Amino acid sequence: MPEPADSPSLGGRDARYLRVVDAAPMGVHLYRLEADGRLVLTGANAGADRLLGVDNAAFVGKTLEEAFPPIATTELPERYREVARTGVPWTTEVVDCRDEHIAGAFEVHAFSVGPGEVAALFLDVSARKRVELALRGSEQRYRHLVENQQDLIVEADVDGRVRFASPSYCRLFGKEESELVGQRFMPLVHAEDRGATLQALEKLFFPPHTCVVEQRAMTRDGWRWLAWSDKAVLDEHGEVASILAVGRDITAQRVMEERLRQSEKLHAIGQLAGGVAHDFNNQLTGILSAGELLARALQDNGELRELAEMIVNAAEHSTRLTRQLLAYARKGKLKTVPLDVHGTVQDVVSLLRRSIDKRIVIRQDLAAQPSSTLGDSAQLHNALLNLALNARDAMPEGGELTFATRVAELSPEHIEASRMDVTPGRYVALEVRDSGLGMDPETQAHLFEPFFTTKEVGKGSGLGLAAVYGTVQNHRGAVEVSSEPGRGTTFTLYLPLVEVEARPRGSEEAQAVEAHCRILVVDDERVVRDVLRRLLEKAGHQVVVANGASEALEIYRRSWHHLDLVIMDVMMPDMDGREALAAMRELNPNLRAVLSSGYSVDGETVLATEGVRLLQKPYALEDVTRVIAEVLASPRQLELAKG
Repeated sequence: MPEPADSPSLGGRDARYLRVVDAAPMGVHLYRLEADGRLVLTGANAGADRLLGVDNAAFVGKTLEEAFPPIATTELPERYREVARTGVPWTTEVVDCRDEHIAGAFEVHAFSVGPGEVAALFLDVSARKRVELALRGSEQRYRHLVENQQDLIVEADVDGRVRFASPSYCRLFGKEESELVGQRFMPLVHAEDRGATLQALEKLFFPPHTCVVEQRAMTRDGWRWLAWSDKAVLDEHGEVASILAVGRDITAQRVMEERLRQSEKLHAIGQLAGGVAHDFNNQLTGILSAGELLARALQDNGELRELAEMIVNAAEHSTRLTRQLLAYARKGKLKTVPLDVHGTVQDVVSLLRRSIDKRIVIRQDLAAQPSSTLGDSAQLHNALLNLALNARDAMPEGGELTFATRVAELSPEHIEASRMDVTPGRYVALEVRDSGLGMDPETQAHLFEPFFTTKEVGKGSGLGLAAVYGTVQNHRGAVEVSSEPGRGTTFTLYLPLVEVEARPRGSEEAQAVEAHCRILVVDDERVVRDVLRRLLEKAGHQVVVANGASEALEIYRRSWHHLDLVIMDVMMPDMDGREALAAMRELNPNLRAVLSSGYSVDGETVLATEGVRLLQKPYALEDVTRVIAEVLASPRQLELAKG
């Protein structure tokens, strides 16, 4: 400064001001604008010396350009001159200066202190600028992460109003961030999930101030399952200031989990149903066979014979129910032969035209070419008949029932989206459509469960659609349902397409031949042994019985050369019937046998031996006679049930 702070010519107050200026952390330069336009340094404070690292007194009397060459290349000289001429203050945030003496970024404030005089206050902000630059870089990196993050990021206040929403969040909900900010997020949550969401959010107000929750939310694509991991942001007092949530769309995962749960549930029900049917079939075998024997013995007593026939009819009706259970459990007997789906449809339609309400119009649109699959004509016939009867019941006032076929190419994407358990490839798509009452989603969710029915008590067993499901699964296919209340229902059966000539219907039935022989009957159920012995003896055969596989092996070791045939149960407690059969084969490679079961025999696990047939429980006398004739007449041909 021109006058030292302790100069005796200065007043006390002015001296204090000068001391304040010298002690100030900001640097101060004083300039005078000469008539020729030169800016001459007239003074500087001690702060200028500290900031610039030079003795500014040495530059007093020199022009700005002479004293500070780095500054001469900036906008400062012209700005200072403008302030000196106009008296209007000027400020700039950053001026970068750099030479061998001066290096840094400076904040500058210039203002007039008199005619033609300018005071320039400057502060080194290099450290602050480095921090700001680092902060901007950090913000840019985090912004880049957030903007390109597939997970959903949202910040909300304690009242649930959105403060920030990531681009991924905005895309999912089909809104701009400006539309979301200030709005509560809870109205987007499914009503059934709001309670669980609120309960989870309460945990944010207690250590460790975190929570997780899964919820459905209404997005631009409809309801989606979202999984959230939330964290409370605390203020300096330890209070919750805001909520930071990171979420992910888990709809596909939930669909797969539900598909697995449903599959496991249906499998468990199938195991139970199959077990019940197996045990029941053993008892039905005794009832049906004993009823037939009784009816034959009462030929001359009309009233008692009628009662016996009622027993037989009731047993046959129960047999149909157990076969539906076995079809659902995928344990029923399945004949795998090439068949024409169109032929099966036409058989069903022919039957329906004679039996259902005439107000129901039946249409056919059989466009699949080819229309062949590998399967069991009888099972498919029953499946279609079950679907048709359900359609009939859904149209009490009449309507349209349509059977349609087409060739469908099932891609991996379609299979995944439709949650089918099949392999990609070509299928015969067989649709059964009705214009009836339709079903809501809740009903559809339980549609294929055994004993589930929407009909009145006594109007349905609840096994028809379960049997359809099992039959389609047996044929390595899939079934889809499309329905809405009041808009009818469409069942689509996908059956693997095979390009081979279908076998004419009925051609697979073998012709029975008369045969009389010595037979070993093996079954652990006494009632089955007794009635089968009686049936065989009535047919003219000689019979030896064994109550299990172990006893049967002992008898066979002693007398195999006196036996023509073995009829043996598959499921026995002491030994599996197939194991016993193999042991007998070691004694007699030419053994001829019939395997009997309340289930079917899995064709992929039965020993592929000659002279073996399957007898499905429960059976009638004509079934026993036919299968014995078959095994004796064609000992070299093996017919296996496909499980």
